[in-house]
Amino acid sequence: MSVELIDFNELIERTRQDISDCQIELSKMPKGFLSMPKKKSAGKSKPVYLHCFYDGCKIKQVTIHEGDSLVYELARKKYLKKKLSVLKDNLELLSRIGDDYINPSFGNIVTSLTQVYSSLPAEYFNNKYTLEALEWMNEPFDRDMTYAKYNVIPTSLGFKVKSKGERDIIERMVNYAVPLHHEEIIYIDYHKIAPDITFKRPSNGELGYWEHFGRMFDPTYRKNFIWKLQQLEKIGIFPGKNLIVTFEGEGQFLSIAEIDEIIKSKIL
Repeated sequence: MSVELIDFNELIERTRQDISDCQIELSKMPKGFLSMPKKKSAGKSKPVYLHCFYDGCKIKQVTIHEGDSLVYELARKKYLKKKLSVLKDNLELLSRIGDDYINPSFGNIVTSLTQVYSSLPAEYFNNKYTLEALEWMNEPFDRDMTYAKYNVIPTSLGFKVKSKGERDIIERMVNYAVPLHHEEIIYIDYHKIAPDITFKRPSNGELGYWEHFGRMFDPTYRKNFIWKLQQLEKIGIFPGKNLIVTFEGEGQFLSIAEIDEIIKSKIL
């Protein structure tokens, strides 16, 4: 993961959730632990273990064999206890670091400048943008505000987006000095279609589009996705030509490395 996109609060929250999950699963595990017998039993085809547990004040040992469900459960229990210990150590470390850590993102650095600088358009601080690219990015354009209330995640360019995946794409495009507009409206057969990102290729100024679909687990969302692609195709915007399409779903996320590879291979 790129350092500039580390979110310690998110990482801390995820670690806390992992700790809770471990504790819940451990509470359902059988008592005791595994041990090896001092003497190996002759002629036994499967390894033999001892299930050790306290019965009152005394520890008892019961012979069990590899393949017994109890062996799996006790192995899983040992793994979870070790994972829980690591997670707790990580949480303590993250909590200490998080108090003093300043995310060195483009936006954080710019907003920390004095007013005379921070009031300038964010793109001015990236010296890789050409003057033509800066002028295009600052041109007024018809932006779709239909679902603006769902734009809650800030970007370094001053506007907000709906998902972290979309935010990451935009931040990496800024990193590579790709000029862009967010949710610029295109009119197709009386419909308003607003691709997530309209961009200009730095090499030749050609327009391209990037659609990031982040809720593919939702059937209604999938239908809208298909409809949107059909509308864009009517005016010659489609994958393989000038449209990039990426997806996220339940447990599936677009990594920074994947975004970088797409930018390098399909835009630059």
